Amino acid sequence: MSTTAVLNRFTTLRGEDAPQATVTALEEHGFSVEVVDDLDTAREAVMARIAEGSSVMTNTSGSSKRPGSGGGRRRRALRLGV
Repeated sequence: MSTTAVLNRFTTLRGEDAPQATVTALEEHGFSVEVVDDLDTAREAVMARIAEGSSVMTNTSGSSKRPGSGGGRRRRALRLGV
């Protein structure tokens, strides 16, 4: 078995300045951004933003199940309700 390396914008890492450029672009469009180093820290940051007593529902988009809606790609949605 052999493999072929395909290099394109989805398989190569961006430069060192790419994460900061992304943060800047998001902030310029009204998003608040927190960059963390690992999954556990990310999970803690998300959980800290969910108000006590809130309900959280995750579900798959219904549009991904319709014929012709992207070849069966699945999308996830997170809805926070207070």
